[in-house]
Amino acid sequence: SETGFTVVELVVSMAIIGLMVGSLLVSGVATRREFALNKNTEELRALFTQAKFLSISTIGDPDSSVSDTRICGYGVHIDFSAREAFIFRSVSNRPVGDVPCPLDAGYLYPFTEGRDVRLVGTPYTLRLATTVAFEGRGQTTFDALFIPPYPVAFLSFNGGGSFDPEAVISLRAADGGGEARGIHLNRFGLVALETLVSR
Repeated sequence: SETGFTVVELVVSMAIIGLMVGSLLVSGVATRREFALNKNTEELRALFTQAKFLSISTIGDPDSSVSDTRICGYGVHIDFSAREAFIFRSVSNRPVGDVPCPLDAGYLYPFTEGRDVRLVGTPYTLRLATTVAFEGRGQTTFDALFIPPYPVAFLSFNGGGSFDPEAVISLRAADGGGEARGIHLNRFGLVALETLVSR
């Protein structure tokens, strides 16, 4: 009597091993996707928190690089299609002696190229991983501007002249799978993480 495995036993064993390896590869991809989503969500929360901190730390501090101007606050600008967010400095160009940074919606419009200053460098910019996307639902841009001393937060979607009392910026895996993560902001300067319901 010969000992050993039959061809059928070997084929069945190889099929079982192949299924196990395949399931490990799929779970590894999902784990990497979740890691990238969590990392980008935390980096975006850190951008909002850093802009809020910069705003508070510049109370009464003149911007010495531009004459007759004053820093009104710092904000975060998000471009949904470019999958990018960055911190900007809001600068007043109002005449000396005038109220430098009036707190009204007619003046404090969202990030404006040429008036506001984009901060450059890694700690001030977030580019999403290729596996992560903003969940825009019709939005193209978002701006959160923090005005000291509290700070008050002016939140606006799509560059509009009106401001929202609160906003949730959500991120999701680019393929649409898994749970979404969100940053909840309100006009009182709250910046908090949220896990959003799956669609």
